[in-house]
Amino acid sequence: MAEGIASTRPAATGLHPGAVVGGRFEVVDQVDEDPQGVVWSAKDQQTKRSILVRVIKPEIVPSAAAPEFREACRAAATLTHRNITRVFGVGRTPKGEHFVASEWIDGVPLSEFIQARDRDGDPISLRGAYNVIANLCSALSYAHERGPHGTLRPSVASVTRGGRVKVRDFGVGQVLLGTAGPRAFRDSDHSCLAPEVKRGEPATTRSDVFGVGAILYELLTTRRPGSDFVAPSEVRDDIPPDVDRILLDCLAPDPANRFDSPESM
Repeated sequence: MAEGIASTRPAATGLHPGAVVGGRFEVVDQVDEDPQGVVWSAKDQQTKRSILVRVIKPEIVPSAAAPEFREACRAAATLTHRNITRVFGVGRTPKGEHFVASEWIDGVPLSEFIQARDRDGDPISLRGAYNVIANLCSALSYAHERGPHGTLRPSVASVTRGGRVKVRDFGVGQVLLGTAGPRAFRDSDHSCLAPEVKRGEPATTRSDVFGVGAILYELLTTRRPGSDFVAPSEVRDDIPPDVDRILLDCLAPDPANRFDSPESM
């Protein structure tokens, strides 16, 4: 939702416009809600920049998991890359809910971008899909020095007005999946998670390759990967069979049969 557009949704948290959390983040308006919690537009009183404050539902981060969640957020805050959404802080609201303050993205989630192009009958070109994937792989290659994303999916990537792709939730999604299971994500996100991640196994760089492959498949076909896989070259005349082979390697159920890294892909 664009900045400055008033929300008609009732606040699901104890926050309200004008409230200040973390001693510096002034809440402006509620702009979104998802299975993890409520998202507010806010203003950083120190830098005067527009930011987002995501308030996590208490049941998603029980007290026993709180230290792990905060540590994941702090680790994400150390990532500084043009294709990664900056994290500015993590803390608690007056009601005790965890919040994460992050960069304001002037754009739309990749999931909405794909849906809009599908509705308009304007398929994303192979070159356009390549640009998205190149941005994602650039972010992952940088972040993999610290660890995998683990839960890459279209809803955690955004496309800016300038065409840049930015990814959020590095490591954080893994914690939420461990504490809350599938209910921590939208139903539409589940098909993008690598099978081993859904089984509760630790994520690896090959798990992120699966996520990139799932996003590429959705970009090219507007379908989600699954048992009814249809080769993109059979859906569109402008997609060469080589792309089918790349996708099959990315989406292999066994991690050993995937590309070993985004660079290889």
